[in-house]
Amino acid sequence: MHKTGTTALQAALKNYDDGRIRYAQLGPVNHSEVFATLFMRHPATYVLHRLNNRSHREVQHIRQTYDAALTRELETDRDVLMFSGEDISTLWRSPFHQMVERLSPFADKVTVLGYVRDPFTYATSALSQAIRQGLSEFRVPKPEYRRRFEKMIHCLGEACVEFAHYPPQPSLFDDFSVRTGVQIQASPENQFAANSSLSDTAAGILYVWNQKTAHHSLSTERLKRRRRVTDTLTQLFPGRFGLDSDLVGDDDLYEDLRWIEQASGFNLTLPKLDDGIPIIRCEQDLLQAAHSGKKVLADSKYAETNAIKRLYEDLGW
Repeated sequence: MHKTGTTALQAALKNYDDGRIRYAQLGPVNHSEVFATLFMRHPATYVLHRLNNRSHREVQHIRQTYDAALTRELETDRDVLMFSGEDISTLWRSPFHQMVERLSPFADKVTVLGYVRDPFTYATSALSQAIRQGLSEFRVPKPEYRRRFEKMIHCLGEACVEFAHYPPQPSLFDDFSVRTGVQIQASPENQFAANSSLSDTAAGILYVWNQKTAHHSLSTERLKRRRRVTDTLTQLFPGRFGLDSDLVGDDDLYEDLRWIEQASGFNLTLPKLDDGIPIIRCEQDLLQAAHSGKKVLADSKYAETNAIKRLYEDLGW
C-alpha cells in the first residue's frame, strides 16, 4: 500500500536483473502509472495524466507504449518477474481481475507482497503528500485496507497474498530481501526519496497556498514551481507533524482495522508519538501553523527568490 517505503524500494530495484529475478522495465520505475493506464476503465482520469494535462489521444498513445513494454517483459525468460506500484492496490475488482488475466498465461502463479502500515502514521504521511500535491480541502486520508486487499485474496487465494508489517525490523531493505530473494541495499539517494515528511509550518503554508491557487490551471511550469517552493519550505521549516487519533479514527476505520488485522495476522496499534511533535487536531491548526511561519519566511535568505516572491503574491501576504 502507499506510504510504506515503496519509493525507496523502487529506486533501488531500478534495472535489477540477477538472471533469475528481474524487476520489470516498463519505463517508469514506479509501475503504478503503467497498470492504471492499462487496466483502469477510464485511464485518462488517472491522477498523473490529469496533473500533466494529457489528452485522451495522448493517454491512448501512452497506453500502447506501456502495453508493448509489458508484453516484452512478460516474454523475458526469468524465473521471477517483479512489479511494484502502490496504485495497483487501488484498482477496483474488475480491473484487478483483468490485470491478473493478462499476467497469468506467462506465469505459474501470480503472488502479492503487501506492506501494511498502521492507520495513524499512514494518515499523517498521506496527508503530507496530498498537501504537497495540491490538497485544498481538509480531509484525512483513510488506509482502506479492505478495498485494497480483499479483491486480491478473492482473485488469487490467501496463499498467494503475503502481508508484511511496515516498518519492518531491522530495516525495509533487509526484510524485502529475505522475503523475495532480491539483493538490494539502501543508498543515500533512495533513502532521501522515501523522506516526504513536512513540518506543520511547511504543510500549513503549502495548504493555504493550495487554497489560494486552486482555481489556477495546471501546467508543467506550475508543477516545477511547486517543487521549488516545497523544497524551500522543507529546508526552512524542517520536521514533521502528527495527527490526533480522534481525527483519524471512526467506526468505519476500526471495522476496517479489524478486517486487516484478521487477514494479516498482526496488530496495527497506534505508535507512541515522539515528545515535541506538533499535533494537528483540525484545519485551524494548519492555518495557524502557516501564520506562524510568515515572518520567518519573510526574514529568510529565500525571501528574495522568484519562487517565494510569487508565493507571497499568491497568498496576499
